[in-house]
Amino acid sequence: MGDRADRLSSRRKGRSSEQPAESEEQEKPEQSAEPEEQEQQEKPQSAKDLYQGTYMYLPEDLRQEFDLVASEIDTQRQRRNGKKVEKIRHFEPLVVALGLEAIENMDDNALEERLAEFDP
Repeated sequence: MGDRADRLSSRRKGRSSEQPAESEEQEKPEQSAEPEEQEQQEKPQSAKDLYQGTYMYLPEDLRQEFDLVASEIDTQRQRRNGKKVEKIRHFEPLVVALGLEAIENMDDNALEERLAEFDP
């Protein structure tokens, strides 16, 4: 499991080291810029700007459960500490990351059983 974390960490570092020169120049606000313009430049980017889009085809019942759990988690977290769980920015990557970890730890029999759930 540590190997996977190392791989992900190195990928993230690789992505950030490829873009700094270009993105740093674009992100530096001009000193003559109006305060409103500086505030707009400092706002966090949307998940769609930060992440690469990936489309998945899911069985209807799994898609419904996915949406319900995402909504429930967001509501629970907002009640506990006032923070949101954004579906695209937080929940979807979390589900995929945890799913990958679980799959990596499965033996062949367990994997075959789970795969059979999706065959008609």
